[in-house]
Amino acid sequence: MNLEVVRLRAVPGADAGRIAPFAAAAAEAHEEVVAMVRALMALARGPLDDACDVRDVAAQVVALLAPVVRARGGSLVLEGDDGPARTRAPAVAVRLAAAGLLSETARVPARAWCCTVTTGAEPSLTLAPVETRVTDPTVDRALTRAGVRPGSVAQSLVFPSP
Repeated sequence: MNLEVVRLRAVPGADAGRIAPFAAAAAEAHEEVVAMVRALMALARGPLDDACDVRDVAAQVVALLAPVVRARGGSLVLEGDDGPARTRAPAVAVRLAAAGLLSETARVPARAWCCTVTTGAEPSLTLAPVETRVTDPTVDRALTRAGVRPGSVAQSLVFPSP
């Protein structure tokens, strides 16, 4: 919409000050869409080798979902330890785990969410605030086969060490 306003009002002799807010909003929307497309492409391609980093995958899923959460009045941020969060779990299982865990953020409007990645012997991914773990039996079986298990808090997953 903002891009269309800029296009219609950007005529020779027009007051640039009246167009600037629409241009800035259009540029911001464009950057958001580009980030979402990059994240989607990275998730679709997957890693080039067998190793997978939980933080990288979580960041890609957050990049896809954060605009949806923001449009519904909430927020979604990614935090966590510095350093790699590598796992031996197959990349497809890590993507399934991150998407499954974080999809809850798109369903609940006007809430502040925090996704935390921790490193160490076994990396983990935690979504807060959530009191109960939303599960799908088929997804749970696939994650269990990949060595991914529930963590000690409700919305937490622990990945096998590399």
